[in-house]
Amino acid sequence: MARCARLGGLAALLDRLQPRPDRARARGRGGARLPHARLPGGPQPRPHRRLQRRAGVSQRVQRGAAPRRPDRRRRGGLQRLPGVPQLLQRALPHSLTSPRGGVGVYALCPRGRLLLTTPIPLSIRDLKFRYEPAGPWTVEIAQLDVRAGEQVLLTGGSGSGKSTLLHLVSGLVDPAEGSVLIAGHNIHDLRGARRDLFRGRHVGVIFQTFNLLHGFSALENVMAAMMFGTIPRAEHAGRARRLLEHLGIERVDAPADRLSVGQQQRVAVARALACDPVLVLADEPTASLDPENSDAAIRLIQEACREKSAALVCVSHDPAMTERFERRVRLADLARPLG
Repeated sequence: MARCARLGGLAALLDRLQPRPDRARARGRGGARLPHARLPGGPQPRPHRRLQRRAGVSQRVQRGAAPRRPDRRRRGGLQRLPGVPQLLQRALPHSLTSPRGGVGVYALCPRGRLLLTTPIPLSIRDLKFRYEPAGPWTVEIAQLDVRAGEQVLLTGGSGSGKSTLLHLVSGLVDPAEGSVLIAGHNIHDLRGARRDLFRGRHVGVIFQTFNLLHGFSALENVMAAMMFGTIPRAEHAGRARRLLEHLGIERVDAPADRLSVGQQQRVAVARALACDPVLVLADEPTASLDPENSDAAIRLIQEACREKSAALVCVSHDPAMTERFERRVRLADLARPLG
């Protein structure tokens, strides 16, 4: 005892490590040793909090308070939004999102009010790309903005860089300079799987040769595009079936390679719109169709995008398509600064 008295704090620590029935009952451990010894005088865990953590019940429920709102984050509300000071972000609820489901851009207005504006689907600034390091610019765009629900036709001759521009917008190719903002986010700031996930959720692409998965049915082709979106997996089959039937595909279980060219076009449109994208890119959608089916195909694409409120950017060198678009832009004119 004399030696323990001289050790002081060590004696108290050894005493705390001994199993005591009264301490075990208070903490609900049935006489077991304390798993974590604490120095004398330090903070002691509260028994009721330890029991709550073990039971998986929050303190809000224990004291009869209302459960936490599912649309409010636990730390700081909205995080790192452009245009919003950090102190103001902490006071914003998570439910303040844009109508398209993505986070909008918040601007500080007079009298301390915050205005939520939906970012435009596509905004290009000072975009440049070339295949050879010392070669001429294949794509050079000073400025291009496409609003929500707007349908734009980009025209140009063969080899003018129309398809390359769509590859830059969709993130398949990285530019040498400039930025491509999709729904307020620069797609080229993302890398790897993050870019693929962002593209699958916000951009729909209709390829010139459709690029359907052969050996899979029309239904499975549309369901494959939904894997990148936020739609629950249990709803994929029903949603894809309804979308195909709405576009006139009755044999949804038929292999995609056994469908006619016009039906494959409809499957490609359904796949592009499967995740409700904010932007749809169409690369020469009528190149493999005859003149009779070309008009029906472009009408189908426009009506489908209009129903989904998605912006449409279509590139083509077909003169017959110019009559169906209100906004027509020559790719060569985009290299000149506006104003």
